[in-house]
Amino acid sequence: MKTKKHQPSDEMQRNDRPPTPPAIDGRQHMDIQTDNYLEELTDKVPEADVETQTEAYLDQLPVPQFVPQKSGVDASTQIEHGDLFDFDLEVAPILEVLVGKTLEVSVMEVLEEEEVKELRTRQEIFEQARNAELAEVQRLEAEAKRKQDEKTRRVEEEKARIVAQAELQEKLAARSFAKHYLADLHTSVFSSLVTSGHFQDPLEKEVDEQFMPYLIQRACVNVEQVAFSRALAEALVDEARRKAATPVRASPPTAAATSSV
Repeated sequence: MKTKKHQPSDEMQRNDRPPTPPAIDGRQHMDIQTDNYLEELTDKVPEADVETQTEAYLDQLPVPQFVPQKSGVDASTQIEHGDLFDFDLEVAPILEVLVGKTLEVSVMEVLEEEEVKELRTRQEIFEQARNAELAEVQRLEAEAKRKQDEKTRRVEEEKARIVAQAELQEKLAARSFAKHYLADLHTSVFSSLVTSGHFQDPLEKEVDEQFMPYLIQRACVNVEQVAFSRALAEALVDEARRKAATPVRASPPTAAATSSV
């Protein structure tokens, strides 16, 4: 038989080498050419086909199993019916054991079923009691929460009422103070405005602006007329006195009659 040994390639030998340890912090590995001669690096792994064929004369029958040669004398015996086992005699204990075991297992199964049934009954009773207690606890918690919410709401309402009452008292005090402070201010302000001429009575304004100038004008005219009349009267009186003090001369009757007229 000829065997052909397949020599591993250089790349397989390189793959069998232990890997390079990881780089330290701050550095990194790079693939470089370290061989003595340049080698073409490709992505495809080089492949080669190798064939082998077994020689025809090597195909032979398998070797028979080795059987050692007998040594000693052969012996034989004969067991008659009933020598080893008497059914009628030995079946009773076996049946007693089987029946006893069956009865024991049956009793245990019945007791287990009764125990399971009792456990389920107790579990149902416990779950009912637990559910009732849980419902009662939830009801009490809801009632306590409702009371707490009601208490909180009442406290908030009382705080709001106190704040509103304080604001109302403050407003009332401010209103009372303002009313007391402005009681005389209205009269004094209006009096000052009226005095300064911002507010006037229409009738008074009409009397001051129209009637009084007209009245003064008419009074002045009347006074002038009275003064003129008085001056004219005084002039006539003076003229009459002067004429009375002067001696009267004799004059023709026609002239005297004319002057008397």
